[in-house]
Amino acid sequence: MATFEGTDQRADGRGAAGQLIRYVHEGAFDARPEVKTLITGDGRAAIEADFVGTHTGEFAGIPATGRAVRVPYSWSTTCAGAGSARCASTSP
Repeated sequence: MATFEGTDQRADGRGAAGQLIRYVHEGAFDARPEVKTLITGDGRAAIEADFVGTHTGEFAGIPATGRAVRVPYSWSTTCAGAGSARCASTSP
């Protein structure tokens, strides 16, 4: 699942969540997270970051503005077991 606070944008399922995250990072914005804090342990991981870039496409009904953005960003995931590629994620 991926959600973006303050919008109605939500994706359920691994594939849909990946598509939404890629769209936000590469379509609506030319942006990346600047990690501030990384926490890992016991099959879990989380980051606190700033989402930094340029607004290049429609997002939440707002057309591209070309403006620079810097907004708080968080991401967390849980994995089925040590070394497992089967993870569930939540995002901004």
